[in-house]
Amino acid sequence: MLVVLSGASYWALTAASRAALEGVPPDVARAKTEATPKVDLVPPKADDGLQIGYEAKSYPVSGTTALEVLASLRQRGPRSDNESFFGLTETSMDLTYRYTDLEDGCVVHDVRLDLDVAVTLPEWSPSSGTDPALVDDWGQFYRALARHETTHREIAEDEAQALYRRLDGLRRGTCALLEAELRHRLQVAQRDIEVAHRDYDERTGHGRTEGAVWPVRPRGRASVEPREVR
Repeated sequence: MLVVLSGASYWALTAASRAALEGVPPDVARAKTEATPKVDLVPPKADDGLQIGYEAKSYPVSGTTALEVLASLRQRGPRSDNESFFGLTETSMDLTYRYTDLEDGCVVHDVRLDLDVAVTLPEWSPSSGTDPALVDDWGQFYRALARHETTHREIAEDEAQALYRRLDGLRRGTCALLEAELRHRLQVAQRDIEVAHRDYDERTGHGRTEGAVWPVRPRGRASVEPREVR
């Protein structure tokens, strides 16, 4: 029998904080041609039974000053629970399998686990005459934000791989018990992923300790006070 279990899509609460962070050193190379640097976010190929789908999303950002860019980030950034964020990672899992009822129990086989990951990041194209230091700051901010969201993606991938290994060849006394166990393990994996995301955001202040903050450096009255988002 072929069975499909669809894990409810859930938001990885992964957004970087919208707060400013004092004391961040401006140790970043100049981004002269592209304000938004190219970052390779393509995940590695999965096993045949574990398929990972990846979608890169972006939203436009405008502005010629740090505060204008900040306002655009807040207005146009992805939203979760009525809050806007600089970057966001969304994941969902679908489990497909067959099982065979044998004399000594019920065994699962032909397991396929599909993990879909969508990462949303900002994209800013500065106008001519924009302060080069602001362009530098954006490059530093974007790379830090991309790394932060990449870690969230890797958290989901690691949990999906662990779940797939635990399901392969699983056997129970009856097929009803087997199906119940498979549903339970999928639910536990989803919960573990969400907990891991939250723990990571708590450790990093939603990316603040990794440099995923804007403005990167206070500029007199243009600075923004630190503010926790989630």
